Amino acid sequence: MFIFYNSMAQPHRLAFLSSRPTVTALVLCLVAVLLWVRLQPVSVRFADTASWLLSGSQLTGILGLVLFSLTLFLSARFKWMERLMGALNRLYIEHHLIGAAAFLFLLVHPMLALMHALLIRRPNMAHLIVPGLDLSITWGILSLWLLIVLMVLTLYLRPKYGLWRRTHQYMGLALFFAGLHGLSIPSDISASPALRWYLLSIASVSFVLYVSYTILNRVTVQRFAYTVSRVDHTLNTVLSINLVPTTKPLLARAGQFMFIRFFLDGKWSEAHPFSLTSIANEHGLSLSFKVLGDDTQWFFDQIEEGTRAQIEGPFGLFGKELSQTAHAVCVAGGIGVTPFLSLLQTIQPHQSVDFYYCIKNEQEGAHTSELHALADASVGKVRVIPWYSDTQGLLTGAVIQRQSALNTGDRVFVCGPPGMMRAVRAQLTQLGFAKDHIHTEEFSLDS
Repeated sequence: MFIFYNSMAQPHRLAFLSSRPTVTALVLCLVAVLLWVRLQPVSVRFADTASWLLSGSQLTGILGLVLFSLTLFLSARFKWMERLMGALNRLYIEHHLIGAAAFLFLLVHPMLALMHALLIRRPNMAHLIVPGLDLSITWGILSLWLLIVLMVLTLYLRPKYGLWRRTHQYMGLALFFAGLHGLSIPSDISASPALRWYLLSIASVSFVLYVSYTILNRVTVQRFAYTVSRVDHTLNTVLSINLVPTTKPLLARAGQFMFIRFFLDGKWSEAHPFSLTSIANEHGLSLSFKVLGDDTQWFFDQIEEGTRAQIEGPFGLFGKELSQTAHAVCVAGGIGVTPFLSLLQTIQPHQSVDFYYCIKNEQEGAHTSELHALADASVGKVRVIPWYSDTQGLLTGAVIQRQSALNTGDRVFVCGPPGMMRAVRAQLTQLGFAKDHIHTEEFSLDS
């Protein structure tokens, strides 16, 4: 499976509010607010309209800097980040949401400052708008415009992945400018050593970590060298490959994914995420992906036996709870079958799994034979249920409940298009199935 962050895929609201990145964001913001409030009584800060505008400008600037720093911290794809903050796929979703909040605060911050200046008829108002007149303010102007350009590029122009990744690296420069602005401008930050050092610490740690991953990753990130040993064009749009290590092998758990780049046409491709279809060990690993855009089409056309690859990972916690479940239901939509191909190899004698393979028709079943082979090897522990939407319609929670007789202790694992995962989760929840027993792999990429 070819996977990456999809901004439309969102975790359940309560799960988001209780997640480690969100809790971290709330705590960091709360500490910043408390340090800011200590400087002046609230009654003074919000005494009149001018005070409201000034305080709002200061507070949105401080919170924007905190959340922006955390956003860059979360974007560093080090393996230890999962142990600290949770599964990488969920982490990227929350990285996006926290980043959106940071951008909103940083956008409102200068607006309130300008409104305050207009209200009090501040002299030298041009300093707030024209770069170069006041260096401390110029840093903020540069940071804001750089952020706006990068956000427009990401949300509206939607460039190819390689271009997006290269331009996204300038987020670190935007944070650097924002930090210079916050620490050099005469404000509450300069008046409070505690607040100044607090913000400086957060911004510095995030900036160093971001630079370590984006610029110094050849030194800071471990990559495993592999060679393609088998290529199988399973369907006209699906490629399955086996890879063998040329040096130290990558060891991964079933259900995990990796970032991989290939040496094609005399150059290294961008690193892209793929689910493992086998349990990675010293003998090698396998993966499968569907053509979804230019990059995957390039891989489909050019990868051959002997192609060199570099792998980063492994990542992901999807399916980790499967080993603790006596009866599980797995639902795969299309190429979302890939993580299950490795997970089903780990089924123990005391377990049973109902596996729903959701595809348009029988001809779309790129991995049907492998699934049936796994079912045969399990001696009745795995039941494969093909579901053809062309003739049977979309798979629903009611069908799953009726055919699999879900009980309280069962778990459901879903991987596929974001819309399908949201629908299955919502329908099973409406039927009374526990939300925390529904596990989804919320990644997607059209590239």
